[in-house]
Amino acid sequence: MKMRIWILLIIGLCTAFVQPAKAEDFAPGTTVRHVNYAKHEITLELYRRKEGEREVKTYKMDPAPTITLDGDQVKLAKIKKGMHVTGIIESDPGTIVTLTVQSY
Repeated sequence: MKMRIWILLIIGLCTAFVQPAKAEDFAPGTTVRHVNYAKHEITLELYRRKEGEREVKTYKMDPAPTITLDGDQVKLAKIKKGMHVTGIIESDPGTIVTLTVQSY
């Protein structure tokens, strides 16, 4: 019985420190600044709703990201400078697993 309690306690502590995917909500004006296809990286000019500030940040892309462009799933090669980012989900800070983009 004591062993089960210790195992459950250890599992609980381990899962408490695992960070879930983080979703970021961007205001209109967040754009793709650069895509490095060879390094699988994307640089965004962020405009955050809460702070009302702009920031340039480079992200790594997950090896198999989900990328949506105008409602269709696409590969990273379809993403170009100037496209508008409407949201991302990171698996860990700085690595994008889901990217939503509009071409308008």
